[in-house]
This record gives sequence, C-alpha cells and structure tokens, in this order.
Amino acid sequence: MVSRNKKQCVICGRVFDSPPSDKKVTCSPECRSEYARIRRTGLKHSSETRQKISDAAKGRDTSVFQKTGTAAALRSPKAGRFETNVNAIDWHLISPEGQHYYFRSLQHWLRENCRELFGCEPDSREFHNIRAGLCNAKAAASGRGKYPCTTYRGWRCLPIDDNNY
Repeated sequence: MVSRNKKQCVICGRVFDSPPSDKKVTCSPECRSEYARIRRTGLKHSSETRQKISDAAKGRDTSVFQKTGTAAALRSPKAGRFETNVNAIDWHLISPEGQHYYFRSLQHWLRENCRELFGCEPDSREFHNIRAGLCNAKAAASGRGKYPCTTYRGWRCLPIDDNNY
C-alpha cells in the first residue's frame, strides 16, 4: 500500500516521495526517459495477441457502427453543429461599424452569417481563416495566446465572463 505522499514508479515499481497533487509517475530521470520512449512508440502486441484481435474482429461490419454513430452525433445537441455543442463558448464581437454581437458558438454563428458579414462561403478556407483569426483575437483579449491584437479585420473581440452572457 502506497501512502498519500508516496507513489510507485510505473517503470521499475520503486516507491518514491511525491506531493499528492503532482502528476509525476516515475522515480528518476532514467525511468522518465523509458516511460517517454514507451509512450512515444506505443504499445506493442505479440503476434499471438494480434492474431486473437484479428480473429475476434472477423465477420464484424464496423462501417455500420460508424455510420450510425456519426448520424447520431450530428443530430445530438451536444455534439452536432448547434449552439449547445459542449465545446461552444460565449462570444462578444464588435463589428467595424460598431454593431455588437453576443452568441454562444463561433462556428455556428459564422455558418449563419459569414456570407453577409465576411463575404465568404461556410466551411471554405476563408471561413476557417476568419474563425482562426477571431479565436486568436479572443485569446489576446483574454490575456493568453501569442496573437498581438484583440481585433481581426476590424472586428473587435471583447473578453466575456461566463456569468455575464
């Protein structure tokens, strides 16, 4: 049994001191480099194990599962192209003309407005460039990221509190 301030090395099994909140899983630089090598090269299966996996998968048509799962994800309000997507965040943009826009999902808003506001087609290369530029501007407005400016093509991005939306 390993105590609260002790952990067991995932490579050699030796017990070492570590704060409980530390993510360290190895005891030494040698074990750390071995752990990195294993993670970098992936898990290697023996030929016998590979054969067992192959035999178990024979006769299964996995494309059916993929089609069903993709269709369900596209309809799902949490995974599809909706404002309720789990990755959606709140936005506050100000156009070059001074119009304020508040919305929940940048991708969803751009798909609906990119033709009239930016003169490009949804999901085009320019669409993705606009999305990236606005994301960088938002990161700069929030004080993170390397983008130097809180604007993109005259569009200003203001930081928004999750509670202020």
